Amino acid sequence: VASQLMRPAVEVDAMAALQDAETQPELKLVQQKLVRLQRHAAKHELRSKALTHTPQFIKEEAREQEAWIAQRKTDKKKAAAAEAPAGSTPGADEVSRIAGSSL
Repeated sequence: VASQLMRPAVEVDAMAALQDAETQPELKLVQQKLVRLQRHAAKHELRSKALTHTPQFIKEEAREQEAWIAQRKTDKKKAAAAEAPAGSTPGADEVSRIAGSSL
């Protein structure tokens, strides 16, 4: 672990990677990889790869993905919180059914 932290980050030239893509599907994959690297670079201080010559659209896409991920996390937390009270009282349905049948 210590030797990995001491190694300098490998520099990835974003423009060169984009220019090396030969087909449209390959370009799409390279863009996705660069956006993922940019997102992780912004999230983690210690990283094994560093992007250089990064176009603005890659940075914007990384910010948009980060916002989307944050939104999904809050939505999942809200959904889990909404389900927890309903699921935490399994006997409530039985109580109302028993009360209704005794009338």
